[in-house]
Amino acid sequence: MVTRTACPTVAAPGGPAPRSVREPDDDMGIAGLDSRLVVRQANELFSRRVGGRPGEMPGRRFPDLVRPEARPRLVRRLFRLVNGTDHRFTTAIAPALPDGRRSDLTLTAFAIRGGPPDSTAILVALSRSHAPVRTEQPQPAAAPGHDYLDQVDARILEGIAAGQSTLNLAARLHFSRQNIDYRVTGLLRRFQVPNRTALVSRAFSTGLLDTGTWPPKVVADVVR
Repeated sequence: MVTRTACPTVAAPGGPAPRSVREPDDDMGIAGLDSRLVVRQANELFSRRVGGRPGEMPGRRFPDLVRPEARPRLVRRLFRLVNGTDHRFTTAIAPALPDGRRSDLTLTAFAIRGGPPDSTAILVALSRSHAPVRTEQPQPAAAPGHDYLDQVDARILEGIAAGQSTLNLAARLHFSRQNIDYRVTGLLRRFQVPNRTALVSRAFSTGLLDTGTWPPKVVADVVR
């Protein structure tokens, strides 16, 4: 199932994007990979960031979506997540766009444990690069089972895990953008993480997000 993130139409490939259709900075292209690094699910923004169309990503091998020179190292790092050597990493990548354009993105990938066989083994998030990326060291997971969320924070966490922006969340939940920002900031502080991608990683590692569903869902017994 593909989660669609509402985004305005962009300019034709190769042409400058008008200021009015610029993507929000908090949008993330999100995809789930299985243990063979094959895309199982992806939202619309992920498809657009790697030069594809919504619905055509499932079944594609993720390393094939980046430039050839970067594939060997990327495969090695992804399989370190699959075999449990690492938990998470962040790096700069450039997708292999069909028209040959260069697009620098930041990739954050983290392992998902405890799912059924052939379920999503890795979650990857693609965001626009604004500064040089420093590779992150694997972070220890917090102990599961000790956190509870109210209904609103649960829906916000699910939206973030699906790659939705603040504007998307505000429209869907009928809150102001400022209210969503306030709650997201509260979640970042509560889980002691620096950004949305790290929040999703922590939520999966602590068992707040169900590893067997897409779009991601907060497990029912932690919602109060």
